[in-house]
Amino acid sequence: MQPKPKNKVQLVTITGGTASGQTTAANKIAEILQGKKIVYLKMDHYYKKLDDLTLAARKKLILIIQMPLI
Repeated sequence: MQPKPKNKVQLVTITGGTASGQTTAANKIAEILQGKKIVYLKMDHYYKKLDDLTLAARKKLILIIQMPLI
Protein backbone atom coordinates (compact mmCIF):
# COMPACT_ATOMS: atom_id res chain seq x y z
CA MET A 1 0.00 0.00 0.00
CA GLN A 2 1.44 3.35 -1.02
CA PRO A 3 1.08 6.49 1.10
CA LYS A 4 -1.52 8.97 -0.12
CA PRO A 5 -0.39 12.44 -1.23
CA LYS A 6 -0.80 15.00 1.57
CA ASN A 7 -3.02 17.35 -0.46
CA LYS A 8 -5.45 14.69 -1.64
CA VAL A 9 -9.05 15.17 -0.54
CA GLN A 10 -10.93 12.11 0.64
CA LEU A 11 -14.70 11.92 0.92
CA VAL A 12 -16.57 9.62 3.27
CA THR A 13 -20.36 9.42 3.03
CA ILE A 14 -22.66 7.56 5.37
CA THR A 15 -26.18 6.62 4.36
CA GLY A 16 -28.98 4.68 5.92
CA GLY A 17 -32.55 4.76 7.05
CA THR A 18 -33.84 7.03 9.78
CA ALA A 19 -32.30 6.24 13.18
CA SER A 20 -30.01 3.53 11.77
CA GLY A 21 -26.81 4.91 13.31
CA GLN A 22 -25.37 7.33 10.73
CA THR A 23 -24.66 10.02 13.34
CA THR A 24 -23.07 7.48 15.69
CA ALA A 25 -20.85 6.21 12.86
CA ALA A 26 -19.91 9.76 11.81
CA ASN A 27 -19.05 10.70 15.39
CA LYS A 28 -16.82 7.63 15.70
CA ILE A 29 -15.03 8.46 12.42
CA ALA A 30 -14.54 12.07 13.57
CA GLU A 31 -13.14 10.76 16.87
CA ILE A 32 -10.68 8.49 15.04
CA LEU A 33 -9.62 11.37 12.76
CA GLN A 34 -9.19 13.81 15.64
CA GLY A 35 -6.50 16.34 14.81
CA LYS A 36 -7.03 16.00 11.06
CA LYS A 37 -8.77 18.63 8.95
CA ILE A 38 -12.29 17.31 8.54
CA VAL A 39 -15.62 18.77 7.48
CA TYR A 40 -18.67 17.18 9.02
CA LEU A 41 -21.99 18.02 7.32
CA LYS A 42 -25.05 16.64 9.08
CA MET A 43 -28.08 16.20 6.86
CA ASP A 44 -30.23 17.60 9.68
CA HIS A 45 -28.55 20.92 8.91
CA TYR A 46 -29.12 20.53 5.17
CA TYR A 47 -32.89 20.97 5.19
CA LYS A 48 -34.73 24.26 5.62
CA LYS A 49 -36.74 24.52 8.84
CA LEU A 50 -40.49 24.63 8.34
CA ASP A 51 -41.37 26.15 11.72
CA ASP A 52 -42.94 29.22 10.13
CA LEU A 53 -45.53 27.13 8.24
CA THR A 54 -48.91 26.11 9.57
CA LEU A 55 -49.51 22.47 10.41
CA ALA A 56 -51.74 22.09 7.34
CA ALA A 57 -49.04 23.54 5.06
CA ARG A 58 -46.41 21.21 6.57
CA LYS A 59 -48.63 18.17 6.04
CA LYS A 60 -48.95 19.04 2.34
CA LEU A 61 -45.17 19.35 2.04
CA ILE A 62 -44.56 16.01 3.73
CA LEU A 63 -46.39 14.29 0.88
CA ILE A 64 -44.14 16.04 -1.64
CA ILE A 65 -40.72 15.73 0.03
CA GLN A 66 -40.98 12.36 1.77
CA MET A 67 -38.85 10.41 -0.71
CA PRO A 68 -35.25 9.23 -0.87
CA LEU A 69 -32.69 11.86 -1.87
CA ILE A 70 -31.08 9.47 -4.34
